Amino acid sequence: MQLNAFPVEQHFVINGQDLGAIKALAKHDRKAANKAVAQQFEALFVAMLLKSMRQASPQFDELRSHSTELFRQIHDQQLSYHLGKQRSLGLAKMINQQLNRLSSPQESPHQVKPSASIYPTIAAKTAAADIAQSPQHFVSHLWQPATTAARRLGVAEHLILAQAALESGWGKRLISREDGTNSHNLFGVKAGEDWQGDTVDIVTSEYVDGRLQKRRERFRSYDSYQAAFDDYASLLLRRFKAATYSGNDSQRFAQALQADGYATDPRYADKLMQIAEQLRQQWHHDKQG
Repeated sequence: MQLNAFPVEQHFVINGQDLGAIKALAKHDRKAANKAVAQQFEALFVAMLLKSMRQASPQFDELRSHSTELFRQIHDQQLSYHLGKQRSLGLAKMINQQLNRLSSPQESPHQVKPSASIYPTIAAKTAAADIAQSPQHFVSHLWQPATTAARRLGVAEHLILAQAALESGWGKRLISREDGTNSHNLFGVKAGEDWQGDTVDIVTSEYVDGRLQKRRERFRSYDSYQAAFDDYASLLLRRFKAATYSGNDSQRFAQALQADGYATDPRYADKLMQIAEQLRQQWHHDKQG
């Protein structure tokens, strides 16, 4: 492969070989690498639009299967690349121009450097959107870190995932930093005086004396979902020990969390048990299938 000719059209929208080729290309031709990155991000954006359109369209369960879903995802992925290649959106061009300015500040001596690179910003937003596509995506992306936390806590994985789903709205209400990037705070953990890591301030709803009120609170911010699960496990082992070693007992787990003040919602335990039961039934169905 020639470094000055990135053959992205030979592949699907995103794969490991493409990303490795871009990294190698960046060492020799930064502008060409920027163009390739911009094309990839436009393809990702178009793919997200297509998925949103799929979700908004009527679904007929009798026509759905794992095979049809897989084929549809592959078809949409390839279609998103070809749509982006036609430059109808112009997103790749704008991203490419921004990347060139960031990587070549000497070309614009009067331009103020941005405080953060566009690379982690787009990557974080893409990751956040990815887990929020559906409950299935949410579970599949977070199953591994949930398993690690479950082993430390002596609690079934689906109970931990149920609490993450309840706190984050299945990934759709994730706390964002001021620059719009993902805080990865899946469990709504607040930042107390003992927290030494990054934080983010947002307006949230809290029950005070039985009444729902809006309050501005400071929450913890993590570099990854794995870090969020690790901190969550440490928090439960330190402050919510009654909920640990609950095994598959969703009632004991949920009621212990509410009794020890994890959340102010008076129906928190009931909501958590309901989601946990849905995940348990789905897990049992998949296992039987």
